Amino acid sequence: HPGLTPAFLSKASMDGEWLSPITPPLEEADMELSLKYNDQSPLENMHCAITFQLLTQDRTGFLPKDEVMAMRKPLVRAILGTDMAKHAETMTRLAAFIDNLEQEGESVAVPWHWPAKPPATADEEQRAVWKRLYQEEFIMELFLHAADIGNPTLPFPQWVKWNRLVQREFHDQGDRELAE
Repeated sequence: HPGLTPAFLSKASMDGEWLSPITPPLEEADMELSLKYNDQSPLENMHCAITFQLLTQDRTGFLPKDEVMAMRKPLVRAILGTDMAKHAETMTRLAAFIDNLEQEGESVAVPWHWPAKPPATADEEQRAVWKRLYQEEFIMELFLHAADIGNPTLPFPQWVKWNRLVQREFHDQGDRELAE
């Protein structure tokens, strides 16, 4: 859904108290967040933390704990996949994925999921299950990444609305930084 971005989720989770608006690169801009959420993909790591905080709180949690735990790994991977610093890598993996699908049954020099690989002790059936699950997680990562950067593809009136909201947020952030 347009607008249901990691930034929106994190904003919604704070009961009106915005942790930190869009502040790339957090590694330099906000050492506290960078230290708390990791130097690599700190904003995306923050979104993961807030997402699971929302999913496990009594007031906002709507899924059983076992379902939250089952979706944790793929959801974290999908959220981390929204980091624009990894966009080129993701597009390279997508091209390799499509190439591997077109050549299914034939041996390929480099599998699309390289360097990841199934457990060394896995038998053929376990390897197939691993590959299917890894493909599903990658597709989910692609869809969330596309939703995250897809605002320019919205119908023009919707695009204008969301663009104005983002621009207002950027300007407000600039004003706050100047005041500090």
